Amino acid sequence: MSGDEKWLDQFDNNKTGWYFQPAAKLGEDQPATVPSSVLKLIEPFHVLWQEPEPAGKILYLTFDEGYEYKELSDVVLNVLKEKNVAASFFITGSYLRHNPERVQRMAEDGHLVLNHTDTHPNLVDLLATQGSDAVLEELRLVETAFTELTGRQMPRIIRPPEGSYSERVLALLDRAGYTVAFWSFAYRDWLTDEQPDPQQALDKILGNLHPGSVILLHAVSATNGVILPELIDTARARGYTFELVHEEHHRLFAAKKKAASLHNKQITALQKKMCRFFEKNNLHLTLICYRILLARLCRADPACT
Repeated sequence: MSGDEKWLDQFDNNKTGWYFQPAAKLGEDQPATVPSSVLKLIEPFHVLWQEPEPAGKILYLTFDEGYEYKELSDVVLNVLKEKNVAASFFITGSYLRHNPERVQRMAEDGHLVLNHTDTHPNLVDLLATQGSDAVLEELRLVETAFTELTGRQMPRIIRPPEGSYSERVLALLDRAGYTVAFWSFAYRDWLTDEQPDPQQALDKILGNLHPGSVILLHAVSATNGVILPELIDTARARGYTFELVHEEHHRLFAAKKKAASLHNKQITALQKKMCRFFEKNNLHLTLICYRILLARLCRADPACT
């Protein structure tokens, strides 16, 4: 067993699926929520599901692309270009291999192309059966293929297939430098032969809009293609603007880094205070033991500096 695998063993690998709770009053720009137990689980890691303190009425429009259906991605791309909106597309390696021209267009049109894994496996199951290298290889294959196609680097933002995750999966991805992107709105739009009524779908999406929302739509949905122009126009009329999720990704990393830096400064100040106390009171043996213990703790925790 590698060192990474041993380190991961401290985290639970029980499978859970991402979900959110809509605001109690829809249509009033109120944020979605998730249970406190979920917030506690994801807090140590770089997880984006909605922006907690958005600077204005920002929306993050995202599309999952696992396969192409009746050229509906072209409909989405045409509307986005007409409306001058940039979106974030989470693609699988399979989608890229079968639709290189569409992926190329996404990048050239100013959209963000992000990772939805190579073969769309359940990452919790894959980690349990094949280990961390297999999970990271699923991501690496997509990044490599995207760079070979476009000459661009794919940002390290991943949306787990099925929204399935565990504490251990989050820890692995976090340590590898990834932000996990979930969502604060999604609806049952992915069944191509059971498409929702366009007006009902539009009302549902608009009713759930809130500042900082990460909206998940599927490009295989004919309904989404129909309602997208009005969705964009109505959102803008209500004062909303659209951003790419990597902007919040950068803010998230900056906030975590700032918090970690503050924590380390506080710890360092406490360490110095304790050392002065030991020296002042001639507790030299205690000081030596304290420094040995501190060194061991820092070796166990890479964040300890």
